[in-house]
Amino acid sequence: MDPILVMDHCPRDIGWLVAAASMKRRVVGTFARALNSIAVARPQDMAVRVCALHAGAAPLCALGGMN
Repeated sequence: MDPILVMDHCPRDIGWLVAAASMKRRVVGTFARALNSIAVARPQDMAVRVCALHAGAAPLCALGGMN
């Protein structure tokens, strides 16, 4: 509701920030592009999931960032 009020009452053009991963979704991306949104890469979107397996133990998984 707040973004709609801001867009309605602000005389200047507004560029909304949207996660780059969300821009790839069909509905969200279409709506965001229609509003001239700016795609932003987030660290959690670039994280890589790594799993280690050990015989007789549960897999150990962690998220690691890209440097």
